Amino acid sequence: MIDNSLLVVTYLWDDPRFKFRSQFKYKPEHVVALYQQLKRFLHVPFYFTVVCDETMLKKMEGWTASYDHQLDKPNVILDPNLDKIDTYRIWDDYKDMGRCWRRLKGFSAYEFGHLSRVLFIDLDMMILDNITPLIHNNRNEPFVMADDSECGNSKYNGSFILFTPTPTTHKMWAMFNKNPEACKKMLETKGWQGSDQSWIRYYMDEVAHEPVKTIGKDDGLLSFRWHCMGKNIDPFEAGAKMVNFHGPYMPDMEDVQESYRWTRLYDAYGNRTAKIRGPRGYNFKSSQWCQSRMTPERLAGCVKIIENGGLNKAVAEFMGCSIGNVPRYFKQHPELVEARKVRDSRK
Repeated sequence: MIDNSLLVVTYLWDDPRFKFRSQFKYKPEHVVALYQQLKRFLHVPFYFTVVCDETMLKKMEGWTASYDHQLDKPNVILDPNLDKIDTYRIWDDYKDMGRCWRRLKGFSAYEFGHLSRVLFIDLDMMILDNITPLIHNNRNEPFVMADDSECGNSKYNGSFILFTPTPTTHKMWAMFNKNPEACKKMLETKGWQGSDQSWIRYYMDEVAHEPVKTIGKDDGLLSFRWHCMGKNIDPFEAGAKMVNFHGPYMPDMEDVQESYRWTRLYDAYGNRTAKIRGPRGYNFKSSQWCQSRMTPERLAGCVKIIENGGLNKAVAEFMGCSIGNVPRYFKQHPELVEARKVRDSRK
């Protein structure tokens, strides 16, 4: 029987030649952060797997094993589902090529053994809101990728790939596997950005002639580099669902958090435990984040709730915050005050 649950895959391996290695390194904390974000913002059944090398495999096992030692500490809230992070040892194919070439084997029909929907998502993705519509609305699209057209010599970005395993995806890997070095040199002549994403572009566009659906700014997926930094777009004000920190950036970098305060939300996701002295906006009773900014979509939702008779408790549940945070929304947004007047006039 085919399991229709979504398989979510992320990658973690130590590459000494990683060009941004001097600025940051991916760690088990980043895996935990991504998993916790997915648990909150992805409302479909899914398996979560991290594909890692031997070094990172030991670190992941050590991370989850030491988690049990936190159980007797006071004033902490633990994630009871941390053991649901599956680990999968990465293959050695293309290891010496560096960069992300080795991820291409993930499209082979011989890996993972999953026949239903698959999501490849990178550790540098920060999820801000419900991404379930992105999965549902594209359920009939055979291959979906993040848009990277803001970068002049790129088209697709490998940070978000949603697909159904088919003979086409298997052949995409098989063709590359026959002569990886020749394929790499051929792509260098085209001058395209990226490694695995440039091969996907070549194969899908020029060999298989298969459509690739892209998701980007209009779908709620922002690029930190091109949108937040380049165009000064605030993701909460824009109603974004995800921010892609591709390149030399991560949301937990000190200089990034200093300049873009909304990235500080990321810190609580990366911790195994949430101590009582947590970042502002964290609701320890419900273990949810209170979105510090009211977006137009949320404002419209709150107005509707209030006009239909909802009280502060209903607004707090909708916003994912404690009831004590609701009064400040009324102070900041007169629309809510007017909605309350409408509600009270009907009593």
